[in-house]
Amino acid sequence: MDAATLGYSIIAWNAHAFDWLDHDADWMANHLISHIQAGSIIALHDALHNVIEERYADRSRTLRAVDILLEQTGRKYRFVTVPELLRRGRAKRWTCFGSIDRELAKNLKPNDGPVYPYRSERATR
Repeated sequence: MDAATLGYSIIAWNAHAFDWLDHDADWMANHLISHIQAGSIIALHDALHNVIEERYADRSRTLRAVDILLEQTGRKYRFVTVPELLRRGRAKRWTCFGSIDRELAKNLKPNDGPVYPYRSERATR
């Protein structure tokens, strides 16, 4: 919200593989394949901070999921960087924050409190 309040454009993703959880490479790849379309922006994590257990820090399943994704969809889609995607087409504009109360936003202060590790239950879909 801070970036939007300051007038910056925010680029978000519309597909992810829940790669911070215990899914295997096949599950992540299949999830992505069933959720992407032309123009999708995929979010994947190359590192995780403050993981619950050390095993979540292993990115090999995510890398294998990318291999599977590219093998199965590489002829259907062309994978490009976000700047190239924006040069090639018209971005969908929407706000995930609703309307912004600019007066409230001007008075926001940074959070100086503690940061807690991710502790949510496994995401399901």
